[in-house]
Amino acid sequence: MAILEIRITELAYSDIQEIESYLFKSSPSIGRSFTEKIFRKIELLYDHPEIGRIVPEFRESSIREIFQGKYRIVYLILNSNRIDILRIIHGSKLIDLG
Repeated sequence: MAILEIRITELAYSDIQEIESYLFKSSPSIGRSFTEKIFRKIELLYDHPEIGRIVPEFRESSIREIFQGKYRIVYLILNSNRIDILRIIHGSKLIDLG
């Protein structure tokens, strides 16, 4: 059985940094805690790559999303060996895949 690789794109890393920075202003511990929750949610994909729903805007079975709080973790299933995390954005924002 092949090992699944999950890659976080530069755009998604930038999203994480912005979210953490924003939350850090209110409380440093909340910012760090939320970032940890995002990474734990992403780790679920190792065992359940299709756990997320198909992103309604794209209606493509390989582009899916899972939620952490009000944030959408948008990912692309490239094949059975690789997933790319594309964006992590607030649910009220439109998705721009860059």
